[in-house]
Order: sequence, then C-alpha cells, then structure tokens
Amino acid sequence: MYFKFLSLFLHGKVKSIALINYIMSLLMRNSITSFLFLLLSYLICIVNSLLGFNSVMRRVSRNNRREVLSDELRQSFFDSIIDYEKIKIKYLSHYAKNNKSLKNQIANCGSVLESAIKNVSEKTGSKVILMPMHIFSDEFACLIAAHSTDKRLWCLSNVGNNGWKKNWNRSGCPYDDNVIDNLYLINVLGNESASKKEIVSMMRSFKRGAGECLVFLDAIPEYTAQYLKGNKFMKVSMFNKVALMHRGPFKLPESLNAVILPYYVHIRLGMLKLETLPYIEAQDVDREIPKTVEKVLISKVSNQWMFWHFSSFFYYNG
Repeated sequence: MYFKFLSLFLHGKVKSIALINYIMSLLMRNSITSFLFLLLSYLICIVNSLLGFNSVMRRVSRNNRREVLSDELRQSFFDSIIDYEKIKIKYLSHYAKNNKSLKNQIANCGSVLESAIKNVSEKTGSKVILMPMHIFSDEFACLIAAHSTDKRLWCLSNVGNNGWKKNWNRSGCPYDDNVIDNLYLINVLGNESASKKEIVSMMRSFKRGAGECLVFLDAIPEYTAQYLKGNKFMKVSMFNKVALMHRGPFKLPESLNAVILPYYVHIRLGMLKLETLPYIEAQDVDREIPKTVEKVLISKVSNQWMFWHFSSFFYYNG
C-alpha cells in the first residue's frame, strides 16, 4: 500500500521534473548543454512510464490494447515517447503563448482541415459536420477546427462555453482572439433543458449556413454514463462484438442533412499533424462510424488514443 502511494506520488512529480528539464533545454544557449537537458527530460519520461507501468490505468490500457491489437506492441518504452511529446506540447501551449513553431503547426493543420472540408462539400453538395476522434488532445482538435473556418464553430462537448474560455485564457495557449471567439461549446451533459435549447438554436443556424458543427465521434459510454441515461446510446458491431456508442454522431447527419468528416490530431516526429478520414454520408453512418473507429484504433497512432484506460472499452452495459 505504501509502495503504491509512493509510486503514484513519484509518478506525478517525475512529470514535473521532466517538464522543468525541457524548459531548461529551451533556455540554454549552449547546444551541448541544451541537448543534455533534452536527453535528461526524455530519460525522466521513461522513468515516469516505468513508475506507472503497474498502475491500474496502465494495466487496463494494456489489456484493452492487447485484446484489440492482438500483440504486445506499444508497451512502456513506446508510452514514454508519447509522455515526452505531451510534456513538450504542454509546455509550448501553456507557457509559450507566442511560440511561432506551435502557432504555425496549428495554422497548418487548420489549413489542411479547411481544404478537406471544401473538397468534401464540393464533391457531395452537402454541408459538413466535423467529427474528430480523441487522439492526443481533444482541445487541440477543437482549436484546429476553429482555425479551419471564419464562421462560428459549435462544439458539442462535456463542458460549457464559459468553462472552455476560462481554461484557455488561463493556459495561455497560442491562439488568435478571433479564433477563440468564433468557438462556442455546448455542454450536452449539463442541464438537459438548457442544452436542448442551445442545440436547437445551433441546428437552425447550421442549416442556414451561419456556422459549422463539431461533435466527437468516439466518446465511450463509461465516460459519460454518470451524466446520460442508457437510451442515449445505440448498439453497433465493433471488433466482432456488440458495442455501445453515443447516438449523437449517428443522428446529427440526417437531422442536419449533412455528411460527416472524421479527423484526428496526432504527434509525429514531435510535430502536430492532422489526418482526415473518408467522409461518411448520412445513410451510411450505422456501418461506417464503427468501422472508422476500428480503423484508427489499430493504426500507428493507437497509443495516442485517450480512452484506452476505461475498463469497459465500448462494451459498457450500465
């Protein structure tokens, strides 16, 4: 028991030490000293992963991945790489608001998404609903989407607009004021009457072309079960088993007469990258949404998915 407590305590402290070393590497002008601090930061991240290797969350995560991926890949060493990259991006986003590199990465990803939206819209003649997956960071997925349009972007989320603005203003994340002002979050897990009014208003505005809509594709039932009742979920087939997914992504395309554009933001070689997936038309959502989630979860970015640590995976029956 004491060892477990000590391990959890150190697990949190080690991340802080790694962050400090990364900051020091940026401050050092001597290239050798800077490299040594970077190396130390990464080695600390490996220690961090090893400390958390036997934590409940890591064990559940490994079991889920082993069942889905059918192999032993992406163990502690690979997790340490992601830990290091998360620490680096966290520092740049929270403490280096004017960091040109990260600003450019966000803007570039926004341009890629903007181009994809335009292509899908021209090809189908329909409006496009953005549906990101929880790869690496849900916040960056929303922020990059806001860079893809100069209109209002409504995001159906588990936090309200006031909470969102407060968090981003406090973090000092690199964004342009007009971008963050165009982003509006609707808390679908809050007051049911209030959220329903906001959703109806959003749908009317979306249909007349006054803005864009974003909803996450892959939130698992266990994550939101404490807020939503079972009738908000629907049964699908995923990895050859009966699974549950949120109804929203399946119902919105028909209600809004729109197509879905799935995408995700991930880290590759220390840089933020955006990948778009094939668009999905309203009549195909029941079959294609689960297949899209399956495709991403067995891909090279699977160890950046944020929900592996939920023991139910998509099979929650509560």
